[in-house]
Amino acid sequence: MTRPLLRLAGIGLIAGIMLGSSLTLVWAWESRHTHVVLLSSGHALSTMITTPSSRLVMASGDDPEAFLESLDAYRRPTEKAVDVLLVWGEDDDLTVAETAAQVLHPEQVFGLTPFARSDDQPSLRGVGVLPDIASIALDAQTDITIHRWPVGNHDDGRTAWAWEAVVVSSGATVRITSGLAPIQDASDASVLVVAGSHPERVWGDQTVVVFADDTLSGRKVRAAAQNAAHPDRVARVFPGDPVVLTLSDGQIVIADGVTQPLVLDGTP
Repeated sequence: MTRPLLRLAGIGLIAGIMLGSSLTLVWAWESRHTHVVLLSSGHALSTMITTPSSRLVMASGDDPEAFLESLDAYRRPTEKAVDVLLVWGEDDDLTVAETAAQVLHPEQVFGLTPFARSDDQPSLRGVGVLPDIASIALDAQTDITIHRWPVGNHDDGRTAWAWEAVVVSSGATVRITSGLAPIQDASDASVLVVAGSHPERVWGDQTVVVFADDTLSGRKVRAAAQNAAHPDRVARVFPGDPVVLTLSDGQIVIADGVTQPLVLDGTP
């Protein structure tokens, strides 16, 4: 190899090292905060909550490929393994839960709600279920309170459950709901995440509502906003493009361009 080529190879190696070091520093800086990361999973949203010391994932949906694509788009090399996996859903929605249990290798797995096990989901066998009200402390700054309540029965007679998870960190609050029934109290959260279907049935006058793109079209969003209270802005989560909420100093930070104003049908 000639000297010019050696020099170019050396420059390329140094540039690669510098780029890698810079990214590692950026990722390390980001990891100082608590993040609520919303992952497309088909007709549901999965959620990863990260703190400087812990990782918790709530997984559901019928599209494992979308889940893995979104997960890979967010995960950082500096982040540790998942501590807790919470699964929920029925029938096809448990395919993402099964995939999450297989690929994330969580230390603990619980059902967010009772669910029917299947022979096609071996990783979910024997999984225990959280109590109706549960509290999880991820670190000294971040707590999650989970509440579920019955909303009727499935066709096979089993109880259908709605749930909500309240994430509080550094003075900021994010509410995550299954979307099956109105949430219990939204007064302390400016951002509502609807993890299941029909976000328009549970939203109110929040500043931002986030939901999976597969659950509600833009036209239906605008039509639903004609009725009663509605959010100021919405954010739709697409496969491979996770939405990250950063909780810091009493604020929720969302990247520019992620949310869009909710414009009513007929508005000029």
